[in-house]
Amino acid sequence: MARPKPAPETASRFAPLTENDVKAQTDSGSFSRGRSYFRNGHIHDTVLRDTTIKALCEGSDVMPYRVQTSLPLREDTGETMHIASCTCPRGGFCKHVVALCLAWIADPGKFVARPPLADQLTERSREDLIALIEGMVERYPDLERLVEMPVAQAGAAPANEVTLDEGAIQRQLRSAFTVHDPWDYYAASHSSSELDPLLKLGNGYIAAGQWANALAAFTNVAEEACEVMLDFNDEGGEIGSLISASSMGLVACFDAQADLPEADRLSEEHRERLIQALYNIWRFDVFEAGGLDLAQEGPEAIARNVTDAERTMVEGWLREEQPTDWGKRMLVEFLVMLREEAGLDDAQLLEVYREAELRDDVAGLLLEMGRVDESVATAGRHLKLPHELVAFANALVGRGDEHIGRALSLADDHMWEVEGANPAHDAILQEWLASQYSVHGRPRDALAMAERRFKGQPTLQTWEAVRQAAELPGQDQQAWTDLRPKLLGQLRKQKAWSTLLDIHLEEGEIEAAIEAYGKETEQRRKDRWYSASWGYPDQELRLAQAAEADFPDQAVAIYRHKADGMIGQRNRASYAVAAEHLARVKEILERHGRAAEWTVLIAGLRTEHKTLRALREELDALDLN
Repeated sequence: MARPKPAPETASRFAPLTENDVKAQTDSGSFSRGRSYFRNGHIHDTVLRDTTIKALCEGSDVMPYRVQTSLPLREDTGETMHIASCTCPRGGFCKHVVALCLAWIADPGKFVARPPLADQLTERSREDLIALIEGMVERYPDLERLVEMPVAQAGAAPANEVTLDEGAIQRQLRSAFTVHDPWDYYAASHSSSELDPLLKLGNGYIAAGQWANALAAFTNVAEEACEVMLDFNDEGGEIGSLISASSMGLVACFDAQADLPEADRLSEEHRERLIQALYNIWRFDVFEAGGLDLAQEGPEAIARNVTDAERTMVEGWLREEQPTDWGKRMLVEFLVMLREEAGLDDAQLLEVYREAELRDDVAGLLLEMGRVDESVATAGRHLKLPHELVAFANALVGRGDEHIGRALSLADDHMWEVEGANPAHDAILQEWLASQYSVHGRPRDALAMAERRFKGQPTLQTWEAVRQAAELPGQDQQAWTDLRPKLLGQLRKQKAWSTLLDIHLEEGEIEAAIEAYGKETEQRRKDRWYSASWGYPDQELRLAQAAEADFPDQAVAIYRHKADGMIGQRNRASYAVAAEHLARVKEILERHGRAAEWTVLIAGLRTEHKTLRALREELDALDLN
């Protein structure tokens, strides 16, 4: 039987898709590997449903990956691709999606056109649907949990009564979080994706005006997610996103209440549950998760929507907390939000800050109130952290005139008092003072402070700061010319080869940069504890790139060294990086008329690593033969 194909007019609905469009959506390695997958016939079971193309793609796993992407219609001007997904560990616009797109570009006619799923299902009888669902559950037992899922339908339940089965929701949550090993890298992603239907259910209840059911759905998701999040490796923030989405759903429920008819509003009991749920999310975020902004607009929604009695209740909860310093600030911000809605004046706010011992807020508010002497005295006595002192000094500078001198004196006095105790703190104050001296007509002080900063932290950034200060109006014309060799000599004496390498690269002195690199390499060989602590990332690669034209041997040596290091890590991702480094070697040698050297090099490397199939595939993907 002939395979059905999209009618010409069906395929023509979509904007033309080119290989360049696909390249623009991903990195070069994923595109090259995806192109190899397509050419080797890894894509099959291709389907076009509405505006989405789908397929199975054979990959490194035993089972093929399910891959899909939506396509822009012709009228979607400026759009090239829409949302893509894949069941592989990486997900997103991976090499498997690339292969799918290239299959579409090559022959849209190979994609079986199917109507939207809802249209197909409406044509089936009740008996057919039951048989289909039973067959699906038999093949995929996990789907059985979805059968008891509630469905949000307009008018199907009162606005202010919980009619959904919360036990069913909780079973869904527990199942999603317990079937995966929490410390599996992808467990958080898999668990959260299984729970997306619960978020959609909550939003469906909002759309249907069933506020109590929406409250119940979002509260259960948030409570369970907060309970388990710290047990999972949630580096990608998937479980955190569940909590944030639940918070936003609860905020939407709360904000809607004021405009509803009395009969549709949540009861006092449900309002307290809603407020408690938002508060608990905020509390978990601040006191347990470390401040990931999971609560979104929760505190603001509470502050703008609570009654006087509810405000008193929330303030009571806040007073019972025993926070750390950072948590104390977040608590006070919440408390201030609550009281501002009730009409908090500056004097009352000042008392709140003093009671909480938030000295930087006390100093800042006194300054806003025009009590400058009192604010400066408070800052001088209590602001010990450089970022707090700098923030206050900036506010003081912003008042202009004589306040600028007071700000500079405040920071300079503190600098002399604490210099040497904490180099990182010194650097913050030195940078601020040098900048302010430059702006406010004190070039010699600016240069002196920039030199002090460079001496403590010799980096390319502090080098540039010294140069800029030396070239300020009012400086001697020879200031930088005289100072530069002294600073370079200082760096050589300190054996700060990494910083010298950065400086020479920045100033285009490639031969000097190569010399510094050689000294640094020799230092590493002699002293295993040597650390190039002030160097910028990827120095070696930046040096190799800069050396390609005039110093090809050194560039090739660096790329080979980096490639060997990546191959030694023995994983596909590292092999892909190694192949990119080797591609640079090939290009350099061919450009300099040394193609024969490349042929010998790659043949030897392939022979040396002939057992590494994944490496061979990555080399093939970039045509490295």
